[in-house]
Formats: sequence, structure tokens, C-alpha cells
Amino acid sequence: MSDNETNPKSRVGVFGMGVMGQNLALNIASKKFPVSCYNREDEFSSRLFEALEIAKKELFGEGEDERLLRAFTDLKEFVESLQKPR
Repeated sequence: MSDNETNPKSRVGVFGMGVMGQNLALNIASKKFPVSCYNREDEFSSRLFEALEIAKKELFGEGEDERLLRAFTDLKEFVESLQKPR
């Protein structure tokens, strides 16, 4: 299996994981579009990503559909996870 099959490029990127960003990312992923999420590293980011992981498990359960929603705190990794053109 190639890297693109195990880690598909996201069609959508959501910058900022506040209430609106999390809900937007979850809504898009629920329609089966791969989404990359970015939030800067700060004292709140661990809580944001924990909430995103809980919501992801509720939405997809355990399995391969979890690949549809990926979270990043590194801007370069976030940008590289997106399909071109960006």
C-alpha cells in the first residue's frame, strides 16, 4: 500500500480549531471528504485536539475512516497534507 493510500491528501484544510473550526471539520469529514485541521500550539491546543479525537471516535468509531480527519500543530505538515492546488 502506498503512502497516499494509507494517508490520503486532504481536499479541505481548516485553520483554527475553535468551536466553529471543529464543527466545520467534523461536518465536512462526515460527508467522507478528507480534512486536515490546524491549530497553533498553545495551552489550549491539547484540550482542543482531545475533544476532536473524542468527536472523531463518535463519528467514525474505530477504523480506517478515522483517516478522514487529521490534526496538526505544525504548519508545514498541515500544508503538505493538502492536495494541490492549495
